[in-house]
Amino acid sequence: MTLPSVGAAPRYVEELRIGGGYGSPDGGVDIDKHGNIASDGSLFVDGDIGAAGSIHSWKVYLGARDAWPAGTDGCPAPVQLDFNASPFYPSLLVIDFVPDADKYAKFSPILPTDYDGRPLELSLYWTATQGSSGHVRWIVNVRCFGDHDTFNTGQSNYFILTDVFNAQKELHVITAEITPADAAKGGVLALMLRRQGSHAEDTFNADARLIGVGLRYA
Repeated sequence: MTLPSVGAAPRYVEELRIGGGYGSPDGGVDIDKHGNIASDGSLFVDGDIGAAGSIHSWKVYLGARDAWPAGTDGCPAPVQLDFNASPFYPSLLVIDFVPDADKYAKFSPILPTDYDGRPLELSLYWTATQGSSGHVRWIVNVRCFGDHDTFNTGQSNYFILTDVFNAQKELHVITAEITPADAAKGGVLALMLRRQGSHAEDTFNADARLIGVGLRYA
C-alpha cells in the first residue's frame, strides 16, 4: 500500500464538516485535526485499505449447536425443526424454551484481543410453531474473563429483552446493547441466556424456539 504524496506547501485545515455533520438529521462527515473521521454514510474504496492501528469491528453468530445447558435448570438439547417435508424448505436447529419455567443456556465466545470494553450489540433470533399471542421475556447475563481471572465469579450484569409474538413459523429478532461485567478485560465472554417464563411479563402461551444469538461491535 502506498501512502499519500503531499506537496511542499499543502493547504491546512484544522477541522472539516461536510453536509450537516456526523449525527445530524441530514447526516454528514466530521474530520478533526487529529485525522479522526466520523461519517453517517458509506465508504467505497477501489484500492487497498491499510491500518497502522486496530480496526475495531467484530461479529460472531452462535447457533443452537453452540449452546449447552446449565448444570441446574438447564435448557433441553437442540432439536431439528423442519418447516416442510420437502428438502427445499428451511430446517433449523432450535432450543425450546417452555412457558411458565426458567431454563438456562450458556455460550462462551472468545473476544478479539483488541476488544476495548465497548458495548456489544446482541441480536436474539427465535421462532414459534404453536401459540397465539403474548410476549417472551429473555434475560442475558454476561461477564468477561481475562488472563489469570478465576472463573468462580458470577455473571452479575444482566439485560432484559422482551419481544412480542407475531405469527407462527415467523422469524422474530430482538436487538439490544449490552456491556459485560469486567468488559475491559476481554478474553472469554461468559454468556448465559434464559427465558424468564415464570415472570408475569412473559405471557406467550407456547415454546419460544431459540435459533441463535448474534454479537457484534464496531
